[in-house]
Amino acid sequence: MSWIIRTLFLLSICFVLINTTKQLKLVQVITRHGDRVPIYKLPGEDVVWNCEFSEFETTSTNNSQTSQHINRVFHLSYLPNTGLLNGNCSAGQLTKLGSDQQFKLGQKFREIYVNQLNFISNNFDRNQIYVRSTDVPRTFQSAESLLLGLFPPSTEQEAEIIPIYTIEASEEDMFSQSSCQRLQNLIQDIINSQEWIDHLKSVQPLWDELLQIFNSKDMNNLTFVQIENCFICRLAHNKSFPPGMTQEILDQVANESNWEWNKLSSTKEIQKLKIGRFIEDIVNAIMAKINNQIAYKWMLYSGHDTTLAPLLQSYNVYDNTVPDYSSYVIFELYQDDQTSTYYIKLSYNNEDLIIPGCENTYCELETFMSISTKLIPQNYDEECNS
Repeated sequence: MSWIIRTLFLLSICFVLINTTKQLKLVQVITRHGDRVPIYKLPGEDVVWNCEFSEFETTSTNNSQTSQHINRVFHLSYLPNTGLLNGNCSAGQLTKLGSDQQFKLGQKFREIYVNQLNFISNNFDRNQIYVRSTDVPRTFQSAESLLLGLFPPSTEQEAEIIPIYTIEASEEDMFSQSSCQRLQNLIQDIINSQEWIDHLKSVQPLWDELLQIFNSKDMNNLTFVQIENCFICRLAHNKSFPPGMTQEILDQVANESNWEWNKLSSTKEIQKLKIGRFIEDIVNAIMAKINNQIAYKWMLYSGHDTTLAPLLQSYNVYDNTVPDYSSYVIFELYQDDQTSTYYIKLSYNNEDLIIPGCENTYCELETFMSISTKLIPQNYDEECNS
């Protein structure tokens, strides 16, 4: 037995030595925004959503949790009961809970990339850090909260400007575009398919229960994906449901939401048109780093479930469950000191993934590029109009 233990010990040392030859070169983090209020309205909506922030909380230099009051803050507040929802929140607005989630995520990344790996500097450095967000308030605010956790401000430092880059929504490639006619046709073909029609018939009893619970004739024409979206917001913020709602019904709606979601992204062509251009952005950043065309070491993309899910689906590592709020995907670029070979490591919510076609979690760059190239449209505009 002792020789087995010694052998395992030596193997573990060899494993560590082998892995220490791989040096981290670039990190690309793609996040889903934090918890928010609904972007759809359920029938007979009586829940009130109020969005108020009285102070900013941050981490002091001695790592103790404190509240730092800023001399002047301009707070945009929606007039109560003038929008889609009851209260003063705009549809889809980030909540305090969502902001806190992103702040803690930033602290987690700080512990890994600043404290443990010493990979990026202790304070924000625009030469090392790149931040991009979709042009949506909740993703922009999520990026801000994450950066507060990643680089906690000090009372001693001067005011700093942190650039957050964005793209006009009509040109954004971190989510699919309704202007892509080919994509819309492919999705409509699925909705019109016999499989889709038969499946909806099979879940009619669940639909009837929802109509009864919400005293509605059509559930405001919402899909199961949209209904679950509203349910998740209520659950996360301890909002009530009408009488008759059970955990079993909530679970069934979640299952149907996942089925709809997966079905509407079930082909490689759909995935390519949904997220292929953003995959090209990721690949281009990797090659730019290898060719010394960029100095960035840590790149953040603040996006949506419609960013993460198709991204994971494209690489065949999706677990068929819609990414939770504040979920994240990470692409890390490594180089072997001994062979100069480059590797890509993909992870999702702190779990390393093996991309099909790669030998292990460290995927050789040549293999990764061969896989990724097939996921990128050759000519997006032409393919959308085909």
